[in-house]
Amino acid sequence: FAKQIIEGGNAGNFRAFLFGFWTIPLGLVLKLYVFSFSFITLRFLGSFEYRSKIVKV
Repeated sequence: FAKQIIEGGNAGNFRAFLFGFWTIPLGLVLKLYVFSFSFITLRFLGSFEYRSKIVKV
Protein backbone atom coordinates (compact mmCIF):
# COMPACT_ATOMS: atom_id res chain seq x y z
CA PHE A 1 0.00 0.00 0.00
CA ALA A 2 2.79 2.44 0.95
CA LYS A 3 4.81 1.34 -2.13
CA GLN A 4 1.82 2.15 -4.34
CA ILE A 5 1.65 5.68 -2.90
CA ILE A 6 5.41 6.25 -3.26
CA GLU A 7 5.32 5.09 -6.89
CA GLY A 8 2.64 7.72 -7.54
CA GLY A 9 -0.61 5.83 -7.90
CA ASN A 10 -3.90 7.71 -7.89
CA ALA A 11 -3.57 11.33 -6.72
CA GLY A 12 -7.08 11.17 -5.21
CA ASN A 13 -6.18 8.08 -3.17
CA PHE A 14 -2.97 9.75 -2.02
CA ARG A 15 -4.87 12.87 -0.97
CA ALA A 16 -7.48 10.80 0.84
CA PHE A 17 -4.72 8.81 2.55
CA LEU A 18 -2.93 12.00 3.66
CA PHE A 19 -6.20 13.51 4.86
CA GLY A 20 -7.06 10.41 6.87
CA PHE A 21 -3.48 10.06 8.10
CA TRP A 22 -3.43 13.64 9.43
CA THR A 23 -7.00 13.99 10.71
CA ILE A 24 -6.98 10.84 12.90
CA PRO A 25 -3.92 11.84 15.04
CA LEU A 26 -5.01 15.51 15.04
CA GLY A 27 -8.43 14.53 16.40
CA LEU A 28 -6.85 12.37 19.10
CA VAL A 29 -4.36 15.10 20.05
CA LEU A 30 -7.13 17.71 20.14
CA LYS A 31 -9.30 15.48 22.36
CA LEU A 32 -6.34 14.77 24.65
CA TYR A 33 -5.44 18.48 24.81
CA VAL A 34 -9.02 19.53 25.63
CA PHE A 35 -9.33 16.75 28.22
CA SER A 36 -6.00 17.60 29.90
CA PHE A 37 -6.77 21.34 29.81
CA SER A 38 -10.19 20.86 31.45
CA PHE A 39 -8.67 18.43 33.96
CA ILE A 40 -5.92 20.92 34.91
CA THR A 41 -8.47 23.74 35.14
CA LEU A 42 -10.70 21.65 37.42
CA ARG A 43 -7.71 20.67 39.55
CA PHE A 44 -6.58 24.30 39.78
CA LEU A 45 -10.08 25.56 40.68
CA GLY A 46 -10.46 22.75 43.21
CA SER A 47 -7.14 23.52 44.87
CA PHE A 48 -7.96 27.24 44.83
CA GLU A 49 -11.32 26.61 46.56
CA TYR A 50 -9.59 24.28 49.01
CA ARG A 51 -7.00 26.95 49.85
CA SER A 52 -9.62 29.68 50.28
CA LYS A 53 -11.56 27.39 52.65
CA ILE A 54 -8.40 26.87 54.74
CA VAL A 55 -7.78 30.63 54.80
CA LYS A 56 -11.40 31.31 55.89
CA VAL A 57 -11.15 28.72 58.69
